Amino acid sequence: MINNHFQGKPVIEHLREARARGALASAEIHGTEMPGHLSAGADAAKETAFILTLLSILLNTANVNFFLLFTAGWLVWKIGRSAFLAWARLERLHRVIE
Repeated sequence: MINNHFQGKPVIEHLREARARGALASAEIHGTEMPGHLSAGADAAKETAFILTLLSILLNTANVNFFLLFTAGWLVWKIGRSAFLAWARLERLHRVIE
């Protein structure tokens, strides 16, 4: 089974070829996806901008301290949730590797 994967080549040679194929795929326009952390960060930024814009319009006449408190709470929530999801993804990766 191992020989089928490595096609009868030593591991080092197989890794060199696999890395060369990966570099070739990355060089193409549609070769790789956007990294997950960038995609999640852009999504969180978009959602935060929308929520805070909407909230600032709704609370235009309300107390500014409430808006600042809500903003701080929202940022702590988003950072904490992002860290938790990243940790869960890392744990899943560790289980896959094992």
